[in-house]
Amino acid sequence: MLLPSLAIKIIDEVRKLTSEQLIITNKDGTIIASTLPERIGKFHEGALLACSNKETIRITKEDENHLKGVKAGICLPICFHQEVIGVIGITGEPKQVESYGELLKKMTELLIQESYFYDQREWMQRAYETFLFDWLNEREWTDDFYERANVLHIDLQKRKQVIMGGYNKSQSLKDHHLLADLQNLFQSEGTLILQWGLGKIIIIVNVELPVDDQKLKGWLGQIVKYCKEYYHIHLRFGVGNVVPSEKLKESFSLAERALKAATSNHNIVFENELGLEMCLQEITFKTKKQFVHRTIGKILHEHELLETLRTLMAKNNSLKETAEALHIHINTLHYRLKKVEEITSLRPRYIKDLTTLYLAIKFLDEYPIDFKENA
Repeated sequence: MLLPSLAIKIIDEVRKLTSEQLIITNKDGTIIASTLPERIGKFHEGALLACSNKETIRITKEDENHLKGVKAGICLPICFHQEVIGVIGITGEPKQVESYGELLKKMTELLIQESYFYDQREWMQRAYETFLFDWLNEREWTDDFYERANVLHIDLQKRKQVIMGGYNKSQSLKDHHLLADLQNLFQSEGTLILQWGLGKIIIIVNVELPVDDQKLKGWLGQIVKYCKEYYHIHLRFGVGNVVPSEKLKESFSLAERALKAATSNHNIVFENELGLEMCLQEITFKTKKQFVHRTIGKILHEHELLETLRTLMAKNNSLKETAEALHIHINTLHYRLKKVEEITSLRPRYIKDLTTLYLAIKFLDEYPIDFKENA
């Protein structure tokens, strides 16, 4: 339970509270971490007594002469699940250091408990990941598969729906409790929430028919807002269809397709709502990049013109609404669109050219950094 690697981390944290020398030993009295590296691996008889007696041992200067490997100070047993698993020792005059010794002991026990629960969560995450991988890939379910589902409390009799969340890969979920928060936010019993590689979250929910897509969309919208406000993570969601448990792979694939169509402006997409996006996803990245450079390549660094086109598309080609949204005069809008036409030879007032501009902007927004490279 009390590994040297964890003991060293605890020493690094606890030493911030005191200038005294510290040690941590295992149950056998062997020092496994210390503020003095040369003491690591040495036997400490005072620590062994603290473990054996399950009580604090005070060591005086006189005790240094007949107890092996000790220095004046106190040794406090470290408990976990009501069992002594080691000792934290503090050097100094016993009467002086024991006033805050109990505080350091409690802090050490809390750090051990936190590490234990973190390890448990990591183990469960890996167990669920492995099961989900098999769930998506096994054609026939064995008795062992059913047994694993039972151990993990996954009800294979209920219909499922996969929701795939996406976020910026540079953001990390490891350092906070977002996944645990999501588990609490999804109040549906049996919901499975996992980090799925970099930049993705998988949510598998049990579904009772009939399905209320609007209610789910509203709920996901609240989660997007919550994550942005409290964790500064910009989530997008793709929602697959409802399927029997044995067809989970179908819902998974459709959720993945829907997530690809989600953007910062349209961050919750149900696969059954996709139209044009279904076709656009079949186009390769190479073709999309060539298309962008052939059409709007000359204005890739013209932020004002690109933003004008984005707003025009968002306002369904309404010049009045576009000008109002951009807080500019209608004549200024005409001037910008004329400039786009002069540079790109594409005329936003013609449906064919407007469609070309729409596709170019859409492809650009999928990979803004990649497309602006070599522009």
